[in-house]
Amino acid sequence: MRQRLVWLILFILAAGQAHAVCLNLSIINITGGQVFTGSGGGYQPYDTSEYLKTVSFDVQAQVSIAACPYFVVLRTGQSGSASARELWRGSSANKLNYQAYIDSTKANILRDSATANTSTAITGNFAVLGGTQTNHHSFVWTVPAGQVAAANASPYADNGVVLEVWEGVLGLLPVLRNTATLNFSTTVLSSVDVAVVGTGSPFAIGSTSRNVNFGTASSGAQQNFDLSIRSNDGYQISMQSANGQKLKHSISSVSTTIPYTITVSGTSQNLSSGGAVTVATSASGATTPAIGTNIPVRVTLGTLSGAETSGNYNDTLSLSITAH
Repeated sequence: MRQRLVWLILFILAAGQAHAVCLNLSIINITGGQVFTGSGGGYQPYDTSEYLKTVSFDVQAQVSIAACPYFVVLRTGQSGSASARELWRGSSANKLNYQAYIDSTKANILRDSATANTSTAITGNFAVLGGTQTNHHSFVWTVPAGQVAAANASPYADNGVVLEVWEGVLGLLPVLRNTATLNFSTTVLSSVDVAVVGTGSPFAIGSTSRNVNFGTASSGAQQNFDLSIRSNDGYQISMQSANGQKLKHSISSVSTTIPYTITVSGTSQNLSSGGAVTVATSASGATTPAIGTNIPVRVTLGTLSGAETSGNYNDTLSLSITAH
């Protein structure tokens, strides 16, 4: 009977020691506020480059009795899914996807304790009978490129996301020992661009000039092209004619001119003053796809008298786009 009692006592002690190897296992030296910044200091919806942000931290413990394995995982945040983490501006109606990864290869998502395995958790170990020991760790996170969201000064955020350190091994009754709280956020920056493209062509960055050639001039001849707008903000487009909406001869001493009319999105424009004229606007908060939204432009030559001096005639139209 005494032998059975001793066996029972030894069993209870062994079970208790399984989760008392590390003393004061904790996460230290971590910055709670994690702000995503791209090329312009925030999130640029039309920037195709990827920017990875590193979160560094240490795991510290006082070790006793035996070697101490541990692992670190990241809770799901407000989306409720480690596979699809989200930054919200006010509510899920305004959101940006983001994700945390084990390392810069992005091969494995840093998951939560319910879904993690040895490839999707950060793992470590402390030596037997050491004093206070510290291991350095990190993970990366990013806001994927190509998400079109309206510019806004208010940040998109996922606040209070908990980083956890567990003593033990995944799947073998580990124990949660310590947590740290992270706030992920970014601000969507204003981005407005205009390109001059062929009718129906997509936005092309850098396509900012176009030669509209009528060939041999004739009354009523027409040429068409598009203004392609790529924007996540309200915008205003202005147009200005160097020659007061007339084609002038390339030789300045020739006085004859060729009149023309111009319509933007079907609306006739008057550029005769030589000043800048607003030809298109968009409401604040409007967005366009990455391929742009096209505005048709038509230029029509006026009636030629037949007395025009032969030679080349031209006018230069200047375009500008501003956010508002």
